Amino acid sequence: MRRIAILPTVLLCLGLLACAGPDPGLERAIKELQVQQTETADLVRSLKHWYDEQIRLLWSQVRCDQERVREFLHGCQQGDQATCTPGSVANALAFMNSQPYVLIHMKSGGNVRRMHSTRRGELMQIVGRHNVHPSTRYLVLVQPRSDKPEDTREATSMADTLIHEMRVTLKVAPGVDVLGPYLLPCKLKRDQVQSYGGQYDRPLPNEPSSSEPHIRLWVFSTDC
Repeated sequence: MRRIAILPTVLLCLGLLACAGPDPGLERAIKELQVQQTETADLVRSLKHWYDEQIRLLWSQVRCDQERVREFLHGCQQGDQATCTPGSVANALAFMNSQPYVLIHMKSGGNVRRMHSTRRGELMQIVGRHNVHPSTRYLVLVQPRSDKPEDTREATSMADTLIHEMRVTLKVAPGVDVLGPYLLPCKLKRDQVQSYGGQYDRPLPNEPSSSEPHIRLWVFSTDC
């Protein structure tokens, strides 16, 4: 009964405090708590990023024995301008063939969403969940049909569409990095492309032939 009798008094005091206006000390305390909450959330995000990166590095050490690939991808991910110039990316083609990849041939004006069904199947294979590990990431390279600005823009736009297709249609998880697209020179040296002349690299029916200028897109899957 005594508790019930005290309740109206407590409510009256609270009402009087409300009428008296906000307490400056209370307002400062609330603001400080909000700042601390924001700082804590930022710290949690930073720790999660650090933890995820350590797990990725551990998996990478187990699944990747290609140091040149590892260094090249690290430079690209860090935004190293010297690593990601068209010439440097072209040189990387010579050793990136050690990683699983898909090579897509597209005509100018083509829609990469309508790529050959075999290419789509190859893409689905390398991005399939059974082939994805904490260290997995993808690299997209594109070679324009010429050095003309309009052809370069078209190739880059097509590669952007391909990455969107990988994310939306092929369901590449948001936590998996897709690096690129990085631009290749329209003319590549023989030693840079000699490893990409195999059966699965050659143009398929309804893809442009090797003898005609066209856009080439590479998608590499790597744990480096």
